[in-house]
Amino acid sequence: MLSLIAALLVRGGPAPNPPVGSIRINPYFGGSHQPATMPGAAQQGGNAMAGRRPPKHVVILCHPEEGSFNASVAERYCATVRTIGHEVVLRDLYAMGFDPVLRAREQPGRADFELSSDVAEELTLLSGASVFVLVYPIWFGAPPAMLKGYVERVLGAGFTHRNVRDRAFHPIAEGAHLLSFTSSGTTSQWLSEQGAMLSLRQVFDEYIKNAFSFASTDHVHFSAIVKGTRANYIRECLAEVEQKARTIASIAARDGWRSARVSVPAADDPSPHSG
Repeated sequence: MLSLIAALLVRGGPAPNPPVGSIRINPYFGGSHQPATMPGAAQQGGNAMAGRRPPKHVVILCHPEEGSFNASVAERYCATVRTIGHEVVLRDLYAMGFDPVLRAREQPGRADFELSSDVAEELTLLSGASVFVLVYPIWFGAPPAMLKGYVERVLGAGFTHRNVRDRAFHPIAEGAHLLSFTSSGTTSQWLSEQGAMLSLRQVFDEYIKNAFSFASTDHVHFSAIVKGTRANYIRECLAEVEQKARTIASIAARDGWRSARVSVPAADDPSPHSG
């Protein structure tokens, strides 16, 4: 099963820049109307080494409103790493109309396992990424269902619970860095009192890091984000996004470019994904 995914990556290799649309940012949130798409190689900053492909960042945005604070966060992150000369792939799940529903034949371990075409496309686009960035609001103490579905269908494609338990090689995520930006309408103190932040970091961040063998995970949360929030506070939040983007970009540059990996375990695990 994992060999099927590896074969896909061998055929496709690192994906070309996806035709994602511009994010229309609400100026209230301090963003711009610049497109958050990845420029061509000729447009990448002068810091990229000649003859060597720069690190690739995949930004996965999950918010239904085009002019949301989360969209501004994604736009600022993309703009920052572009100026450094790194590659950026933006996946705006709501704008894409991503289907989060896992089909029966997509369950890892089935004899009739089937990799859906939309998942195959995502895997090709993600291949070779050094940094994965999740941008989403906290709803009812957890990520939006669409983002959870993306993790299950895309990152979890062909990966059984035994693969997770045994820390099996993951052809997309292994060795990459995971960074999350979240927002909430309430305060961080209230979320902490409910145990929500600790639970989110353990059940989502740390679990994903360990399950898919990410090299590291980091989480930046912005609280009290509501309509009418002071513009100065929004600017401070976006400045923090920029600083974090520069920090993780520096780490990715030191790591060197990760080509799409294709090695897989010797035998695929026939057990169902129950982890």
